[in-house]
Amino acid sequence: MNILFVRPPRLTWSHVDEDSNNILPLAYPCLAAQIRRDLPQIKMKILDCNIEKMGWRRLEQHIKDSQYDVLALGSETVYVDADKRVLRWSKQYHPEAVRIVGGRHYPYNISDAFDDDLAHFIVRGEGEITLVKLLEQLQSPAPQYAGIQGLIWRGPNGEVRDEGWRPLAQNLDDFPLPAYDLTPVEKYARHSAFWTNGITIEHGRGCEMGCKFCTFWPQMACWNPQPSGEWLPLPQYRTKSVERTVEEVDWLINGYKKGLLFFVDGTFEHDVEWTNRFFDEILRRGDKFVFWTFSRADTLLKCEEQGVLAKGVRAGWRHMLIGAEHSEPMALNYLGKPGENADRVLKLVRLLTKKYPEVISHVTFMGGVPEDNKTTLTRLYKYAVDLKCDVASMHFLTPMPGTELYEEAKREGLLKVFDHTKYNWFAPVMATRYLSIEDLDRFWAPKILSVNFHHPLHKIKRMFTGDPENRRVMRIGFLMFFRYILNYLLMFFRKPGTKFRSFVTPAWYDS
Repeated sequence: MNILFVRPPRLTWSHVDEDSNNILPLAYPCLAAQIRRDLPQIKMKILDCNIEKMGWRRLEQHIKDSQYDVLALGSETVYVDADKRVLRWSKQYHPEAVRIVGGRHYPYNISDAFDDDLAHFIVRGEGEITLVKLLEQLQSPAPQYAGIQGLIWRGPNGEVRDEGWRPLAQNLDDFPLPAYDLTPVEKYARHSAFWTNGITIEHGRGCEMGCKFCTFWPQMACWNPQPSGEWLPLPQYRTKSVERTVEEVDWLINGYKKGLLFFVDGTFEHDVEWTNRFFDEILRRGDKFVFWTFSRADTLLKCEEQGVLAKGVRAGWRHMLIGAEHSEPMALNYLGKPGENADRVLKLVRLLTKKYPEVISHVTFMGGVPEDNKTTLTRLYKYAVDLKCDVASMHFLTPMPGTELYEEAKREGLLKVFDHTKYNWFAPVMATRYLSIEDLDRFWAPKILSVNFHHPLHKIKRMFTGDPENRRVMRIGFLMFFRYILNYLLMFFRKPGTKFRSFVTPAWYDS
């Protein structure tokens, strides 16, 4: 049996360079590693079109000419139309091949997979074991799909069969090391401005927070069946051992010669005690690398109280992406972050600026909760400016399928846009109770662009003083942001009706 994993061509974010757009999709190496260990007779190929600069014409020819028994793919919501294009080609050129989709979108949008018979199976949740179980049956002379937890499939009469959610693996060390060798590791971030020579890695899965807007924690949640037949998710966090994580770090920085690790965990420092032991081991070994993380203000401050933050900075912690989300208590409560508050984020940013200038403080915000109006959004913007972080990323609150936010916004009639290609966090798809989509776009979009124009002396200082790696990142970031603004301004000189887009088309995209 041959499996072809495909990541179709993607448009790229205009505010960063192309190489910084193309980070390794870690799910494919994780799935491939499990298959290789449990079903070694299966041959696999991982095709990431963006890193190979393979455009749509070449991809169609590749799909047509390739010999495979199984096609597997799964994208975020905004890229689902690209998935469908590949599935149609596979159905056309290899109708006998089995088509499997996974990821965060399809379990909640079954029609996107099963309409027009585009896919045969949906693998949902933590997919390693489910995919192996499915492949075992596909190789059987009398396959039995019923009872494979984590699987949604078409029955013999075309009916949708849902086998429920698979229980989570409780020991992540039981999974094999990701099959990085099946990917062109050396090509990822080779010329990236932001994470030069970087690669993705994870040590933990899931989260205990359960934020209403987040698509990550439901994918790794503990789903429990209810008497009504529904399944309800319970937030859960798990992590690999320190020893196993250090093994992966060593493999990447010494085996693959990577100098920057991008931890894709929802909250890297979620378990402060684990984080402390991890830094102790990295410092003991003397490994030299830098790393980026997704982080939270409360856990970072807890790290500081226990002396863990200082260790992390010595170990190479250089960039923290902190989700502040909003400044209003009503908004934070609505989003499912009642324990967070604006003062805590302010305290953290002041701490990083004063005590840890080596670290880039990157704070994200979302405007457009149901109770937002021009007054609350103005306060949020002022708060983001006054925070004086190194980088402020402002977005529109976007209800993604599979989240509580999506169901609530749809039920209340606030969700106005159902074209998934617009679900990119830079375009409004949801109105508030006081602002229409158009009003929200006119009021909030300019603020997304202008927020980083403030405190120019602070940013210039960051570009020329302090840690060499961060000086470089800040300088390049400034140039890219300037280019982004220039593209926005050029919109006014284009033909009427042309709208500035956050996505741009790479030169090779249609090749």
